Amino acid sequence: MNAGTDVAVDLETTPLIDEDLFCQIKDIPDIFSDIVESVQEKITILQQLRHEPVFTDRTLKSFSDAAHSLKSGMSVVGCTRLALLCGKIESLGKSGSNQNGMELIQIYDTYMVSVVQATMSELQSRLAVSAN
Repeated sequence: MNAGTDVAVDLETTPLIDEDLFCQIKDIPDIFSDIVESVQEKITILQQLRHEPVFTDRTLKSFSDAAHSLKSGMSVVGCTRLALLCGKIESLGKSGSNQNGMELIQIYDTYMVSVVQATMSELQSRLAVSAN
């Protein structure tokens, strides 16, 4: 199995939302808008980095740092699949033997939009239901 296949399997077998964590945060006022704002901020940074003409070690580190920040925020609110994806991207951007810019770009391009959309859609439907 290659790394792309491993990521696909990991994402497929990881729930979008951690039920226990979600239950702890679902009644926090304005939680959905806070999550949306945080995700948009981090994704904007990642998109800017993704469209750099050349990926340097510095670009990869910045990508890794932004993915780490998004991972941390999503872990706290129970968005496990998005946190997992960000963790994989973070790892590929870090300096060291696992650093792999080409794989980072491939995984980001292949999965980020769909995982963010699925996560936000699921959160919105759950939070709309819990608000009633």
